[in-house]
Amino acid sequence: MKQLFDILSYSCVVIAIALTALALLANQFGWSLYLEIFSHFQVQYFFITLVLAGISLLLRHTGLLIVLFCTAILSAQVIPWYLPSHLGHLPANYRVLVANLNFSNNDATQTLSLMAAEQPDLALFIEVGRTMVTQLDALKTEFPYSTYLAAADGIILYSKSPLSNIQLQQFGLHARESLVANLTVGENLLSLVAVHPLPPIEHRMFQSRNTLLADAEDYIKTQTEPVLLLGDLNITMWSPYYQALIQQTQLKNAREGFGIQATWPRLGSYYRLPTWFQWLIAPLQIPIDHCLVSPEIKVANIHTGIDTGSDHAPIVVDLVIPTA
Repeated sequence: MKQLFDILSYSCVVIAIALTALALLANQFGWSLYLEIFSHFQVQYFFITLVLAGISLLLRHTGLLIVLFCTAILSAQVIPWYLPSHLGHLPANYRVLVANLNFSNNDATQTLSLMAAEQPDLALFIEVGRTMVTQLDALKTEFPYSTYLAAADGIILYSKSPLSNIQLQQFGLHARESLVANLTVGENLLSLVAVHPLPPIEHRMFQSRNTLLADAEDYIKTQTEPVLLLGDLNITMWSPYYQALIQQTQLKNAREGFGIQATWPRLGSYYRLPTWFQWLIAPLQIPIDHCLVSPEIKVANIHTGIDTGSDHAPIVVDLVIPTA
């Protein structure tokens, strides 16, 4: 039995070291497709090493300190997202909703319920199919400044505030067109950028996503107004490509101080899989839907909304737009 415990204890140490090395390598040097994939699961690596630390503690093995050290290293990728970025309550004055509805989702009932429950001032829908577009037309009355300009690429924007200079921008290689506009909130003029890069599941799509983010970065740096960058970016905060975007634009992720808020994968209703399957995929969820804002714009809160029948959870962000 002692020999079995020793094997188990040493296995915990080896696995903890391997996971930590993989996490850091992918986070810092994941510029290639197959290495970057591993950068997205920092939360999972952290919780696995926590379990390994618990096992090592029960076994009272000398390798416990090594496993705890690995856990501490990985915690630095996760815990800071939960640390408040400001003290006290901020009075929000603008609510944004971002939801990837998935082209295979043809029933807008849950989406309309989401809109009624959250009451956003601006709603960006991604992967909106033709059937869904027709059903969402009912929102135009409440959101008179909506635009379907990017509907061919599955992007629809509903706004209660005036939109101007609405344009399509071709960011990236082999990519869907993105939507840019000026948004007037009170007396403030904001620059809105809505994007949806291709999922990086093979080299061509990987290049497409990365070049789209790079082109969007160049566009954002030319803007003189505060920026809202919204969309399903198909990337997490731990990718070096995401970190390059943040470093160059100085945008802030609305999640900062409010936790990871994973959005994908959810159990889309069109899969027709049993609901218990959600429990199996829940540990694999990662945050790929984002709201990034300029430093002038503060974030009062962010949460994920109710299911829309898609494989993505919507995000709802309460912002503090500075008064002129």
